[in-house]
Amino acid sequence: MNVESPKKKTTHTTAKKTPKASSKGTTQVKKTVKKKSPAKKIPKEIRWRAFLAPEHPWKTVIILIILAGIIFTVGKYVYDIVPGEAPSRILLAILAGALVFLLFFGSFNPHFVPINYHLTQEEIVIKKFYHTDRRSWKMFRRFFITRSGVVLSTFAIRKRFLDNFRGVQLFLPTDKGKRDKVLDFIETKLPLDAGQSRE
Repeated sequence: MNVESPKKKTTHTTAKKTPKASSKGTTQVKKTVKKKSPAKKIPKEIRWRAFLAPEHPWKTVIILIILAGIIFTVGKYVYDIVPGEAPSRILLAILAGALVFLLFFGSFNPHFVPINYHLTQEEIVIKKFYHTDRRSWKMFRRFFITRSGVVLSTFAIRKRFLDNFRGVQLFLPTDKGKRDKVLDFIETKLPLDAGQSRE
């Protein structure tokens, strides 16, 4: 009696496909390398000129209209109250108008006078046609940005209105590129106010 041995079950294994190698025999992996932004080049000194009158023509026109109105009002008032003949009254009215002009010109002086700035490693030089002001960086502790420029402050923390009296205001260039260069230079000397940013 022949006994047939049970048939063995054959199992088929499927081979996993391996990724094809490149012609060089190695797989290529692309690496993304972030480029570092180049460091800002800060010059040893920087110069610029600010003249607010032509840079802000509408503001200049408004100031001149107000000034002319005040001079005319004061002159007419002096002419009316001063006794005497017309020539002397006119002369006194003109003198009063000239005095008012000088007083207001002193108040709006930075707007109507071109200012040349020169910042070096040791000092700040502010030059007008009639006066040159020199200040050492050691006098100041920080700076903050205003609508028309920056103020270099002698206080380490904000002192509100005292900053404007004891500090020095610098009018910045209207061109953004030049403005950023000036701010970069100042930041090498003084820290920006803690409550502000350049953005």
